[in-house]
This record gives sequence, C-alpha cells and structure tokens, in this order.
Amino acid sequence: MKNIEVKISAIAMPPKIQSFQSYWFGLLFVIMAVVTTHFFEWGMAGLSTFILAYLTKGIRVNK
Repeated sequence: MKNIEVKISAIAMPPKIQSFQSYWFGLLFVIMAVVTTHFFEWGMAGLSTFILAYLTKGIRVNK
C-alpha cells in the first residue's frame, strides 16, 4: 500500500487570513483572561452574553 498524505484544513482560507484570524483569537483570549481576572463579574457577564448570542445565531441560521 502507498502512503497518501492528505492535508485537510478546518478552515479553507489562504494562510494570510488564517494567521490574521489566529492573531485576533489570541488577542481576544488574552483580553478575556485579563478581564475575567480583574473584573470577574463583568467578564463573566460579557462572556456569557457572547456565548448565548453565538449559540442563538446558530439556531436562527439553521431554522
């Protein structure tokens, strides 16, 4: 049998866009860590709002 290497990308985008998105995701992660550490109540409220908005958007799109 031949070994066939298949590259599957989770996001089919050019490398520049992928690195740009990973940069913003990392920045968002650091900001959320700082906010939830120093302002726990506000950070958790914002994070919960974001998660609920993201989930309900998915529900609205799939109807």
